Amino acid sequence: MSSIGSPHPAAPPPEGNRFQEWLSILVAVSSAIGSFFGLFGGILSGIAPPVDIAGQPFAADAARMYTCMALLVVYAIALATGRAASIRGWALATAALVLCAGTGFVLYNKTHNDLVFRYPPDAEPGAQSVYVAGIRRLEVVENDPVSRALGNANVLKEWGGDSTKVWTDASQSAGRARVLYFYLGFVVFTGAAFFVLAELVRRLVLGPLQASGPRPPGTESAPQGGQN
Repeated sequence: MSSIGSPHPAAPPPEGNRFQEWLSILVAVSSAIGSFFGLFGGILSGIAPPVDIAGQPFAADAARMYTCMALLVVYAIALATGRAASIRGWALATAALVLCAGTGFVLYNKTHNDLVFRYPPDAEPGAQSVYVAGIRRLEVVENDPVSRALGNANVLKEWGGDSTKVWTDASQSAGRARVLYFYLGFVVFTGAAFFVLAELVRRLVLGPLQASGPRPPGTESAPQGGQN
């Protein structure tokens, strides 16, 4: 018989309960991702890079993958910190991520406007193709006063529609990569800001996140001594 007031060591949770806990975490992660793309998916698709850039699949697939990774990081931090992280800390993280997302949008929007264009410039919209320009034109093009003053679509037309006469292959690849990476950065920072904001609101309403999940009101039991 143990003495009154001496606590028994806590028994490890059954395997079934542990599986249910992690299953609930996966459900919460899936729900958060679905909510994010449900709210912003149309906007993100509308401003996405061209469907085919350098033979790569549509950037939305990569954006979803990196956004899922960002959510898992946020969720892991929420579980690891528990009550140690203050509301102020989560609020500052939200503000920082919103600032990063805004900066990412400005950079992506400028890069998209500078490099993405439709060709031929005088064709109907349905007959045009989407191109991504190189980050630097060939020296012979830059040295031509007329070509230097033209936009991407018109300078390509001026040189017979052959992009290799205006940009090198390396320059065009760098342009495609820049558009893609700025888009991915904007989407990931936007998703991270959304998830951190959701965690901040959840903590304000329900309290810190725990792996076992929040207990229903009235089910908490006061700690008892180990009296036999």
